[in-house]
Amino acid sequence: MKKIIIIVFLVLLSTGCGKKTFDIDIKDCKILEEQDSHSGFLGDGNYYAKLECENYKMDKDWKEMPLPKTLKEVLDIDVCGTKGCKNFYERYKVSKDVTKNGYYYFLDRSEDAKDRHDTKSFKERHSYNLTIVIYNPNNNIMYYYEMDT
Repeated sequence: MKKIIIIVFLVLLSTGCGKKTFDIDIKDCKILEEQDSHSGFLGDGNYYAKLECENYKMDKDWKEMPLPKTLKEVLDIDVCGTKGCKNFYERYKVSKDVTKNGYYYFLDRSEDAKDRHDTKSFKERHSYNLTIVIYNPNNNIMYYYEMDT
């Protein structure tokens, strides 16, 4: 029995269980704040991180601001938790000004997504599995947000 427990532990350890994986490369970034409300069997919840990223290298999937209306709507959704119902800006104490300058990255993580970077088609589904990242190269701050419903 001890051997089975040890093997299971080693498998979990080697697969990175418990480590947060990001949809973008953040190896040169420093996490300043983070919150994760994912829980339960289905993994519904939100993940938020504020990062400092000097000279971040963006790929072709990054787009210049402003955010599309559909992504603004996602950030304005009230998410209810133990501390009441708040939208992205209220919950994580982020100024709406962050969506005025800089760049954004969007990823639709749904298995039904035909184009994972399409900022409109996700609205046709009943549940969301999205990543929205906002980066301002003027102050080197990145806001990383995952919503899983």
